[in-house]
Amino acid sequence: MKPRIGIIPGDPSGIGPELTAKLMAAEGVREAAEILLIGDRCVFEQGMRQAGAEYALVPVDPEAWSAPPEGVAWHETETIAASEIEVAVETEASGRSVLATLDQALELLQAGRIDALVFAPFNKAAMHLAG
Repeated sequence: MKPRIGIIPGDPSGIGPELTAKLMAAEGVREAAEILLIGDRCVFEQGMRQAGAEYALVPVDPEAWSAPPEGVAWHETETIAASEIEVAVETEASGRSVLATLDQALELLQAGRIDALVFAPFNKAAMHLAG
């Protein structure tokens, strides 16, 4: 049985969304594990644009999901609007997004819905702005 891995994109204003997109586009990654992306559509789409990568985000219920045959399983959060993302700028909005997405992912991990959690870089200054 393949491991079930949750991935969050880190700080929406940082390099995390792009790194996540590059990881998901890399050969063999999606075959090695059942992956559940956890986060906002606009953040993952931004990462795909930055990385020049493209894959379908397939909405799933994290209570009962499996790897979709096409695209990547995705648990949607609504933590930040696209208009609030300021690339390369520490913002309270990005910090709030990181904290909320991390909370959701940890809940899924504690409930046994995922076996492991991977996260792209956080910006601690933005997280401090968010409290």
